[in-house]
Amino acid sequence: IVGNGTRLVVADSDFGEIRFFNAVNGTGTNLSNDIRIGNNSVFVNDTISAGSLNKSANVTLYNIPTTFTRPQIFRDGISCPSTICYNFTSLTAGTVVFNVTAWSNYSIAENNSAPITPTPSINATLGVNRTLEDLNCFDTLEDIEADTINVSVRWFNNSVLHLSADYNNTYANGTAFNAVLDDGNTTKGQNWSCSLRLFDGISYSSWINSSMNVTIRNTPPNVPTLSTPADFNVTTDRTPVFTWAAPSDDDGDSLTYQLNLTCYHSAGGGCSAYGSDDRLITGIASATHTLASDLLYLADNGYVYNWTVRSHDGDEVGSYNASLRRINISALIAVSLPNSSIAFGSLAYTAFNDTSDDSPLPFLIQNDGNSFLNVTIEASDLWRTTANPTVNYQFKADNYTLENLSFSYGSSVLSYTNVPAGGSPAICLARLNYTDATDSAEVDLNITVPSSNEGSGIRNSTVTFTASLGE
Repeated sequence: IVGNGTRLVVADSDFGEIRFFNAVNGTGTNLSNDIRIGNNSVFVNDTISAGSLNKSANVTLYNIPTTFTRPQIFRDGISCPSTICYNFTSLTAGTVVFNVTAWSNYSIAENNSAPITPTPSINATLGVNRTLEDLNCFDTLEDIEADTINVSVRWFNNSVLHLSADYNNTYANGTAFNAVLDDGNTTKGQNWSCSLRLFDGISYSSWINSSMNVTIRNTPPNVPTLSTPADFNVTTDRTPVFTWAAPSDDDGDSLTYQLNLTCYHSAGGGCSAYGSDDRLITGIASATHTLASDLLYLADNGYVYNWTVRSHDGDEVGSYNASLRRINISALIAVSLPNSSIAFGSLAYTAFNDTSDDSPLPFLIQNDGNSFLNVTIEASDLWRTTANPTVNYQFKADNYTLENLSFSYGSSVLSYTNVPAGGSPAICLARLNYTDATDSAEVDLNITVPSSNEGSGIRNSTVTFTASLGE
């Protein structure tokens, strides 16, 4: 197009026309490429021939949809300002006529604003952020034009994308939206965040991350089920075996256990006669435990123990089993006489003998029970002329060579003392121990033939030892 110029009209019978207001001068090699009319689209190359085509023009577009709700003239995909574009007809008229003052690419489309940028939050179902809690990513959905909205969600574990999900439910404007991540996706120690993007059918918002993260905390282990001993168990075993059923752990951690024993008196208060015997045994690897040392307090004296167990997962302890499990340790009083008789042989008038030199051997008394014992002695008369108690018939306690320190010296009889008469027992051994290494003691006898007219013949006496609880 060369010369004084002409008012150019370019038309397409299917899609529309461009009618320039001013004369157009210029040269080119491919006018059909520089001026294009398509379905709801017109384009003029504003750069060729020094911009000779960049002139004001009226544009007519055919077959424009009449269903638009907020139509707008768009220039290069962006709403065209009124200083460049203005329409002569309704933009929903089907055939639309509008003016442009400069050229680029023009079309008719919905005038739409992207949904309001989301501000997602994240939390756990119960708010304590533990393994078996689902995670929530939530926000209120808002759109300036009140369009319905679809939502895309991304879940990040330690800032790495773990899962994406689309919620194409056309939510109404103002909906309180919440996406749920099942707890099967999470493990303690992980740090989770989420991101939302909104779509109103035309435009997308930006992806926006939650302002805070959720770190999955350790869940304390569950409560063990107590097995044995049962409540109000009575036993003579001072080192009983405790068993329980191992609980589950929500995090799948390996567990150890803590056994707690509390001693108290049936009349109220604790146990203090021999010092506290409350025990907390930790680091038990299996669901059973045998006490390493004897329980100190006996049910015979009104004492009772309560036991319970809790689990430890390496990070936290769980709760104790709250059910009562009382155990009564009862005294077992039993003694034997490994050496139960003494024969002194023949003695002359006023002669004496004793067992201190092990000739003959003294009585040997052994504690076969489970408790410290007090042992009394009494005996029938040995002599015809002198009744018990008499200096002619005496006793004392002594160490058994192989098991020294097996009884309380301060409360036992350690020097020869007159044997009491039958029916009038007296203490002989105090707190005779029951542990195998020190559960035996000797009882020596010392006899002297009376100076009176005792006469000859065999003499014997029945000595009776009686054991009773010594603690």
